[in-house]
Amino acid sequence: MTVFRPPFGSYNDRVLEIAQNEFNYDVIIWSVDTSDWLHGDNAAPAFQEWVNAVADGGVEKSYIGLHHDPYSGHTNLTQMTIDLLKSANISITTVADCIGRPMFV
Repeated sequence: MTVFRPPFGSYNDRVLEIAQNEFNYDVIIWSVDTSDWLHGDNAAPAFQEWVNAVADGGVEKSYIGLHHDPYSGHTNLTQMTIDLLKSANISITTVADCIGRPMFV
């Protein structure tokens, strides 16, 4: 793996130094927190949380969204998100594509 998302987004200079210098990881932080985990398996309110988070974040060109996957309903949430982005002609890509490095080596 070549990328690292610090748990809870919590990091400091020492964490960055270790991740980058000792493990050669790119540290990735989300720009939009959807708070989707608050709704368990219920995709509809989680989807609205995502819509609100994107709107509140003033997202114009790009963002990295924090989505969680511990609930079966989040499969629906992912599909709802993809459908909305595609209908708005917004490209979906991976972090690996954005930084030009493979996720796994």
